[in-house]
Amino acid sequence: GEAIAGYKTGCVSLAVQRQLGIGHPVFGFLFQTEIFDSGVTLDSACFEDLAIEGEFAVRLAEDVCDPGRLSHRPESVIEAVLAVIELHNNVFHGATHRAQELIANNALHAGVVLPSGSGSRDLGDRLSVFRNGALLGTQTAAVVPGGILASLRSVAAHAASQGRGLRRGDLVLTGSPLPLYPVARGDAIVVQSAHCGEVQARIS
Repeated sequence: GEAIAGYKTGCVSLAVQRQLGIGHPVFGFLFQTEIFDSGVTLDSACFEDLAIEGEFAVRLAEDVCDPGRLSHRPESVIEAVLAVIELHNNVFHGATHRAQELIANNALHAGVVLPSGSGSRDLGDRLSVFRNGALLGTQTAAVVPGGILASLRSVAAHAASQGRGLRRGDLVLTGSPLPLYPVARGDAIVVQSAHCGEVQARIS
């Protein structure tokens, strides 16, 4: 019964693949009840081993029923690129990390926090992740293989193979250039970018 707010690709960058021990990307869904605005206070009891990623997301300006359009007119499809905080239930129950479990648990996805600004159309921006004022990591979108557009194409192609075209207004998470970072009660998280916005969340 959940309303779909968009889609995600995960386990894309080398940093995340090494961290999770899984060598290829996976696909997942974003749900409307798991979308939060910058400045939100999140209840840690609503999550399991909460971890976060700083990530770039794309909001679509029009429908994408044919993934080939992203090769010919990508600038017309993208309404905005946003810096976001992705939330994760960072739990694996198997003795080893396996792609089957990552797919079954919706690629660890537990929500996304959006910036208050309108973002930009910069496909090569840099983002930095801070926890309680301390820099955890900084990286550019180029670290994701093929960049933001390649991730968007892969999501569009996979959605099309499942009979799901991407729709205007959908949010697509393009994969984090940085690893997952654990967070705990009392932590304040900030993800900053040069052009694509700043987003904040606090863990209660």
